Amino acid sequence: MRRWKAVACLVAAVIVAGPAAADDFTGSEREYRRLNCPKSGQSVPKNQEPPEKGECVDGATTYMGWVWTNNVKCKSGGTDVAGLAKVYTAQAGTGGGAGVCNDGGTVPIQGRAVVQGSADKGATVYIDGDKDNQPAQLQGFARVDAGPGGVSVRCGDDNGRLDASNPTSDDGQDDCG
Repeated sequence: MRRWKAVACLVAAVIVAGPAAADDFTGSEREYRRLNCPKSGQSVPKNQEPPEKGECVDGATTYMGWVWTNNVKCKSGGTDVAGLAKVYTAQAGTGGGAGVCNDGGTVPIQGRAVVQGSADKGATVYIDGDKDNQPAQLQGFARVDAGPGGVSVRCGDDNGRLDASNPTSDDGQDDCG
């Protein structure tokens, strides 16, 4: 019964909060690290930020950049729901958002579920998995963006970053099957 109350609270939060225009307010899947400069002719892994102009020159072998780890880390704050997950709400201008995040604990599925947007920019809804989830299909993401330009659907798999809040052009609708 407690779990159903938690789900009911999340649904109510999503309905009350409405859409928001903000970066993900529930957590992240990226880390700032020292990375190896690519050798001549070598490409940077798709889950890694490439070096900026001038970073890997004059004998430099490393640079600082973001790596998308597909390891969900929930932000501090939020409302703990019976140790199962954290629920977050956000307000921004004329919009808002709601989300839930789990990065471990008693629930076997880790990840984030987010609804956010604004009246002028549109809305985004996504479910984003973690590298530890099994089966492997639960490690990617599914995302829907709706705005003045229409609706787009995309999913993430090993060809992209596996992070719904930072998708790449490699994350498309063809990855949803």
